[in-house]
Amino acid sequence: MVFIAGQVARDAAGRLVGPADPEAQAGQVYENLRAVLADAGGGPGHVVATTTYITDRAYREPVTAVRRRFFDGADYPTNTLVIVAGLGLPEYLVEVSAIAVVPQG
Repeated sequence: MVFIAGQVARDAAGRLVGPADPEAQAGQVYENLRAVLADAGGGPGHVVATTTYITDRAYREPVTAVRRRFFDGADYPTNTLVIVAGLGLPEYLVEVSAIAVVPQG
């Protein structure tokens, strides 16, 4: 099992992606998730559960659209959506943690 801590909208160079844009931030969050999964030998189809944190109810639709594209063709894992007053830094609008089952070998 792979437990992936909350991913935020920072690219590989540490730059914030999509200030004030929840869809762009979600896109980077899921790219980060893809990279962590690949490092563990897995991909979107190995994810069994996610927890999504957003800072505004209005972000639900754009973030969900990105999630659907990420898991396209894979079984959708369970997801808990939590609307919070804030995340680790004020510029973060979206954060996603995940659990994946990646076969060894």
